[in-house]
Amino acid sequence: MRSSFAAFLRGFVLPFGATSGRRIIFDGENGRIDFYDAGGNLRMSLAGPGSEDGIRFLTADPDEAGSGYGFVETEILGAGGTRNLNLVLWSPNFTGRQPILLRLSSESQDGTERPLALFAPAGAGFADVAVNNKVIGVGRIATVARATPTAAIGDLTTVADMALNGVQVLSGHTYDLHFHAQAAISAVASTWVIEARVNGATVDRFETVENETATGHTVMLDGTVSWVAPAGDPTVDFGVVVDEATATAATMTLAGTATVLRRLSVTDMGII
Repeated sequence: MRSSFAAFLRGFVLPFGATSGRRIIFDGENGRIDFYDAGGNLRMSLAGPGSEDGIRFLTADPDEAGSGYGFVETEILGAGGTRNLNLVLWSPNFTGRQPILLRLSSESQDGTERPLALFAPAGAGFADVAVNNKVIGVGRIATVARATPTAAIGDLTTVADMALNGVQVLSGHTYDLHFHAQAAISAVASTWVIEARVNGATVDRFETVENETATGHTVMLDGTVSWVAPAGDPTVDFGVVVDEATATAATMTLAGTATVLRRLSVTDMGII
């Protein structure tokens, strides 16, 4: 025999019979409970709307057009012993704009996958994370290391050797560019300038090296410069240029071995 109470809950409304304003609707057919505010806007739903089960929160923002809502749900990622159990919090979003995702993943059943706390856009892109109103960086985002020496150069006027091209950066973030190498200078007195370039333009100087005598000279180069990304979250090219500033016949070789790498790296420092 069917329960009369179950039949009652298939379409029960509090306050009884309300069709507008603040109310709670029990939808027994679809297994959902909806909560409306005084303006008649859906603000919270248990197990809907949508195909996923969870708790949904709507903001009633008129520009949201009903497409963006935050929700909390549990999910399973993967299969078998390596699967993770997850608790997920999504932010609301406007149509065509990224929501932010906070995922707390358990250690996998077989212990091979570590637990993880993930904070990121739900799709492709980047997100600012602020602590005490200071936007923190995401750390090193790109690096290139060479284990073979350069040919002896008078000037390295292109950045093909030490280049990081097509790097996505965030508007307003400060980026530290770090260059490290061992240089061998031939036996002619000379002055060398090691420059940092962004999109082919010099933005700062890593090092200035002087070989004041006519004997060969070996020196370690290690410098860091800072650069602030312009508006628009652009994709940029980073590189290093070696300039023989005295215009003599000297040459420089940048080392590259398994233990003496020449390296260029880019680190996102956040908004500082």
